[in-house]
Parts: sequence; C-alpha cells; structure tokens
Amino acid sequence: MLIVPLRAGVISPIVGQAFGTVADPRQFYNSDYVWRTWGAAGLMVKQDIQGHFSVIHAKGA
Repeated sequence: MLIVPLRAGVISPIVGQAFGTVADPRQFYNSDYVWRTWGAAGLMVKQDIQGHFSVIHAKGA
C-alpha cells in the first residue's frame, strides 16, 4: 500500500509525447479502417509518507 500526502506538489503528471491517432494504410479499396492511438504519459510521485519518490509509467499496444 502506498500512502501519499495530499498537499500541493506531491504528484505531478509527466507527458513525454502528445497522444495522437492515425489510420493505417488500406491495402484494398474495401478494406476496413484500422486506427492506431499512441502517446506517453505517467505520474511522478515527488515524495511519499516515508520520504521515497518514484515514477510510474504504463504502456500498451
């Protein structure tokens, strides 16, 4: 369990890349559209109740 003090400046958002959506090329005129979305973001915990800090990130495909 992680306990984080609720005061200003403890948790900060980190954005490493803007989120974007693009269409994959269609191989045939009647092919379905395939959309891809990507981006990079996370949270930085500047300090928890025990004085530790961490960066949390996630990725998906």
